[in-house]
Amino acid sequence: MLSVGRGDSDAADKGFGAYSTRAARVYNHSVPDFTSFFGPLDLVPPGAVDAREWRPDWEQAVHLSPRDGQVIVGVARVG
Repeated sequence: MLSVGRGDSDAADKGFGAYSTRAARVYNHSVPDFTSFFGPLDLVPPGAVDAREWRPDWEQAVHLSPRDGQVIVGVARVG
């Protein structure tokens, strides 16, 4: 299981920049970059999605209000 915070706004860019210069270097990865961390492993459905939407037992999509930032999460099975 992996998760990463990301955002697509000027505020997100400023936040990542400020944190990186004061605490530890952080990166604003795209969803394709994030999924590449799993290498050859198969992601468990629903795949790499907003953490608020990751429910493997939900059969229908949940309609959540959009926001500038999100936490992307993915789970893969080994073996």
